[in-house]
Amino acid sequence: MENLGVTHLCQRLSAAGRFFLFVAALILHPAFCGAGERLNFNPDWKFTKSDPVDAAGVKFDDAGWKTVSTPHTFNDTDTFDDWSLSGHRGEQNQWSGRTWYRKTFTLPKIYEGKRVFIEFEAVRQVAEVYLNGKLLGTCKTGFTPFGFDLTPHLRFDAPNALAVMCDNRFMKDPWEADGAATTTQNGGGDVNGNGKTTSKLSELSAHFNASIPEALDQLAPDQIPWNNPHWHPAHGGIYRNVYLHVTDPLHISLPLYSFLQTAGTYVYATDISAKSAKVHLEVPVENGRNENQKLELRAEIFDSEGRSMLALTEKAELAAGKSKTFSLAGELKNPKLWEPAYPHLYRAVCTVLVNGAPVDTDEVNFGVRSARWDLTSGFYINGGHLKLHGWGQKPTDEWPGLGAAQPDWVHFYTLQLMKEAGGNFVRWGHCAAPPASIAAADSLGIVTQQPGVDGESDTRGAAWTLRASAFRDAVIYFRNHPSILVWEGGNQKVSRAHAQELRALVDKFDPHGGRVYTHRRADKATAEFMDIGAGTEGGREIANLPVIEAEYDREESPRRVWDKFSPPNFGYPEAKGQTYQLTSEQYAVNEIAQYVRKLDAPDHSGGANWIFSDSTSGGRVTCEVARGSGEVDGARLPKEAYYVCRAMFRADPQVHLIGHWNYPEGTTKDVFVAANGDSVELFVNGKLLGRAQATDRYLFTFPNVKWEAGEIKAVSYANGKPVATESKRTAGPPVALRLTPITAPGGLEADGADVALV
Repeated sequence: MENLGVTHLCQRLSAAGRFFLFVAALILHPAFCGAGERLNFNPDWKFTKSDPVDAAGVKFDDAGWKTVSTPHTFNDTDTFDDWSLSGHRGEQNQWSGRTWYRKTFTLPKIYEGKRVFIEFEAVRQVAEVYLNGKLLGTCKTGFTPFGFDLTPHLRFDAPNALAVMCDNRFMKDPWEADGAATTTQNGGGDVNGNGKTTSKLSELSAHFNASIPEALDQLAPDQIPWNNPHWHPAHGGIYRNVYLHVTDPLHISLPLYSFLQTAGTYVYATDISAKSAKVHLEVPVENGRNENQKLELRAEIFDSEGRSMLALTEKAELAAGKSKTFSLAGELKNPKLWEPAYPHLYRAVCTVLVNGAPVDTDEVNFGVRSARWDLTSGFYINGGHLKLHGWGQKPTDEWPGLGAAQPDWVHFYTLQLMKEAGGNFVRWGHCAAPPASIAAADSLGIVTQQPGVDGESDTRGAAWTLRASAFRDAVIYFRNHPSILVWEGGNQKVSRAHAQELRALVDKFDPHGGRVYTHRRADKATAEFMDIGAGTEGGREIANLPVIEAEYDREESPRRVWDKFSPPNFGYPEAKGQTYQLTSEQYAVNEIAQYVRKLDAPDHSGGANWIFSDSTSGGRVTCEVARGSGEVDGARLPKEAYYVCRAMFRADPQVHLIGHWNYPEGTTKDVFVAANGDSVELFVNGKLLGRAQATDRYLFTFPNVKWEAGEIKAVSYANGKPVATESKRTAGPPVALRLTPITAPGGLEADGADVALV
């Protein structure tokens, strides 16, 4: 009989039968007596959008609460529905307050004597976690994974009550924080502007910092600097996955440092070449048994096709109540190197055995790669030069209607859109991305810049204590992911002491991962501890460091506004006087100059267009409900700018006609084409209108083209030969409406948490 495992069962059963079979699976499957399991704890929570007295109590009656599955956001429909506030303040009309989740569960007798841990991938913003009325701890980071040992408080003679209080009350900017609403940009402005920040932001930060307490337990949710819609929508709830880990008392520790003080397995490679690489494993084992234990630690490395490539073993005796970090290393012959063009993943399986029988197992995906950053020639991976091009993205990764709570495959879908457009880099801003997004970057081959938690500017007191501990937790949790090549200490400079503290955490917990450390908008004091600089709008604050771009092309334009010749508005008159008044066409055309003039220099490593998908945080155009800086909108529908980026970023031949071919009679307009060839021909209804040469390397302009119903076609040439073609036709009368669902690869799952995109 196939051992499906609890996770498989929980994902596929109806809500009515899921819990019974969850417990039955624990009893029936012999694997639970052996090497431990990670169980899906997402289904069947009870939730209330209120703060009842004694909601953490064992006997509290939650029968009237709503049944939900995590990931869950309780104010998911409060965004993308209000006009943007001026001054980059974000959408502030979002429900906030104290809410409660509860889950009642019964463990079988077979679990007595086991260790049981719970892992939350993240909870916004403050989470108080209780088991059977006992407070286990309070997590306030909002974006980093954390967990608790449930074992001391579990009951086997009665049901257990797990309760989580979520508080998403958030900080609000009271006035314009960056002086943004001062200049209208309509496509003819200086694309090399550096987006200067006025003194208002520093004044605002100083005002909030003055009220921050010293003690962490006194820090309120709305005093946490990064808990502000200026930076991220304030979506509250258990908005990422929840897992239950069941292990033997003799086990490999989890990478959940806060509350558990454990760091998990660390895998890295040194001496990397095409012929060999030395793979190292540091595996921490805890002996929670009551007696000394002779054990064997076995590590086996598998390639992506499941073939065993390397086996290592070490034996030791571990005293009761003690822990030991096993250090194993071996040579991997002819390694398959991880890089964007070939993101090969290895799998390390670490097993603790007693008398030849497995008692615990840990599996870690990792990659073998080397990276180098050069001051004069940019970025290299595995010895080959690579220009990085991609996007920044909010760690909430939010969607209209879904908020920040999404199935893992939806996070993958967003990264896949980046990859399909030729993206090979993502910068998460300004807090840690979810595990699902980092795993997607690993498998897709997208170099990643991962922060801890931040909004902008330095902080103090309890907020700094929290920020530093969150950065430590992020480094520990994500340090085995090959896609992460840059740790970001902050969205701006910090004090010398704070920069030194964060850098020391990288050196302590990820000394061999082949990663660099940076800050955006650094000064000399911060840069003393940096390996590379993170520029803004093509700037380079630290001249003696290699540079990666953190944010360029922060302009805004909605997908719905085509150009000044298209009905119904014939332009974008409603945005007159706003910070930006760009049509979709202008916004797409500007992409080219923004990239070429800011990042195309040979000494620049490349980096992040800001941002990939429209967000409700930090908009500057008050006639829109979102910040329109994305190359796709909030529902991930591509703008014309997305296809322009694809023409620039992909190596295979590309051509894109910007816009459509549906205009009123008598229209004469300039036609713009983006292509990576050296010339482009334009045809209307089969008639050649001319051949254009590139400006700014990728832009081809055909002035004063007279519209005719029918077909417009662009043909891109390289070395005199046609290499790519795109055509657009005038639309006829509508005859039908077709709805096409986008689902997970296996289709829509009846797990209480899946979605279909239509």
